[in-house]
Amino acid sequence: MRNFLNIYSSGFSLIELIFSILLIAIIASLAVPKIFLLQETNYIIELKSDLATIQNALKNYQNISCMKNKSNSLQALDKDDKNLFSNILNHPIISNDTYPFWSKQNNQTYFFNIDQTNKIKFIYNPATFTFLCNSQEELCQKVLR
Repeated sequence: MRNFLNIYSSGFSLIELIFSILLIAIIASLAVPKIFLLQETNYIIELKSDLATIQNALKNYQNISCMKNKSNSLQALDKDDKNLFSNILNHPIISNDTYPFWSKQNNQTYFFNIDQTNKIKFIYNPATFTFLCNSQEELCQKVLR
């Protein structure tokens, strides 16, 4: 009889198991929002990097045109809707349907699609060679910070 009781006394009690599960749930509830915040931060970092690359390429194109005494008009940043910014970048940004992604509305209007509801609109001005955010104040401020 004693051997039988010793086998089952070495396990965890129900209270200990409930406490452990509760502790894991509390830790997970604190970690999950931070993971989603990091994901959004990664999108903003990717967008800032792309934006800096595009703006630097525009300045480079403008400087080269000025040095060669060519007209400064660049009406379109790309040739098609798939290979975006191919007229100014050596390696264009490929537009696809995997979030986040860039998309083109016309030769002057582009979107950075964060998810199905959040899009950041950018306008290209060929006269001034500027590529600027033209969306909600909050989204533009996140990009410009």
